[in-house]
Amino acid sequence: MSVSGCIRRRVVFGVLGLLFSALVFGTGFEPPSPADIEGLAPELRERIETLAASIRSQPDDVDALSGLAQTCEAAGLMDWAEQAYRESLRLDPEAARLHHFLARLLERGGKLDEAGEAYSAVRRLAPDYAPAYVLHADLLVQQGRFDEGEVLYREARKRDSEDGIARHGIARLALRRKDSATVIALLEPLLGTNRADRGLVQTLARAYQMDGRAEEARQAMANIAAIPVRRVIDPWNDSRPQFLAGFGVDLLKSERLANEGHFGEAIAILEDLHRSHPDNLTVINNLAVVCRRDGRTERSLELMLQGVERFPDYFPLHMNLATYYESRQENGPAARHLRRVIELHPELAIAHERLGAILMRAQNFQAAYDSYDRAATLGDRSHASLFAGQLALRLGDTVEAIKHLEESTRRDREEILGWLSLSQALTKAGRFDDAETALASARSLDASHPLVGQFGRDIEYWRSSDATP
Repeated sequence: MSVSGCIRRRVVFGVLGLLFSALVFGTGFEPPSPADIEGLAPELRERIETLAASIRSQPDDVDALSGLAQTCEAAGLMDWAEQAYRESLRLDPEAARLHHFLARLLERGGKLDEAGEAYSAVRRLAPDYAPAYVLHADLLVQQGRFDEGEVLYREARKRDSEDGIARHGIARLALRRKDSATVIALLEPLLGTNRADRGLVQTLARAYQMDGRAEEARQAMANIAAIPVRRVIDPWNDSRPQFLAGFGVDLLKSERLANEGHFGEAIAILEDLHRSHPDNLTVINNLAVVCRRDGRTERSLELMLQGVERFPDYFPLHMNLATYYESRQENGPAARHLRRVIELHPELAIAHERLGAILMRAQNFQAAYDSYDRAATLGDRSHASLFAGQLALRLGDTVEAIKHLEESTRRDREEILGWLSLSQALTKAGRFDDAETALASARSLDASHPLVGQFGRDIEYWRSSDATP
């Protein structure tokens, strides 16, 4: 055989060998080794070793891979869990439950966009599973995507009309729009039932107050401490208790205790978890939040700074640090962390809005306008539109001011400052009839407001004047 023929044979056999390896060993997923799981509880270590051995001998065993993913998740080994879930789904892409478990894991790890993709896959593969709609809606609201979130809350209610949490989600968004009548209609029937939870009652009480029904608000809040904090009922997740031992159970218990106001007990559990899982993002973030709620601000700050040093791309820690610095009026560090959030998640409207507020306090009006303008573009945020309009007016751009203020009053017809600012902008544009119409809306909300009379006089003055407002 010629030299060139030998070379061709070697190339062919080499390619066949690579193809055979890919078929046998998949995409190169390698389960944890004994060195990777040192320090785990013996029962978890034994379970992982057994599953890993099974996968090494049969790499396409989806049951073993999904079992490994869930066991690693329970042990706090989130990177291994994610890899095992993804390998399982590579082999069985139609497994709705595995997409669901991956979505919950990714959400806890701050990978919100990827979590949203996984929830979308669940809804496509299991269109009648209502909890996936609620959890995805909660995620979208967290990202400031309120309209999309409301659509999914309503889809969840179609599939489970008894779901108080989906109803509460719709009500929370109605409260943002100051639509107290919708909130009351949605939540009042749940008072005194086993579907009422603490957050739901608090939302209803705020709607009563907004509606001028102070006594009903007081009565609703009278026994608030005795009302439990409920979570989304997720049968798929709740049906895997064998994987939720140890780490998973302790984490859930700490969350329940914190929600019930037992901060000391929650902190004790989380500190133990932090000692055994010092690099677990969920533990670091939860412990920092509970410490802050319990007044242990130095410990909270220490944890958050450690967290962002180890995980600079985990945006919830940056959001929490921004909140901490804002509470101390340290606007420079707060703005720095919000800018980092925006780098990581440029579509997160609330980060732009919060940065705009800091820049406005610093009297950096052009930069503040840019932030509020972006926030208003990204989400259903009436206050972002209001402040963007007021800043545009201050900067002399009446066209942009009118655009934003019209949007603000469309989104929130009960906000008097929106109508007053719109009237002022229309007056400056020489649109006096429209300015009077906007002022009439403000007057219908509060005729005694001092700016109502002043702006009315301004309209008459400029209408009768040859000068430009």
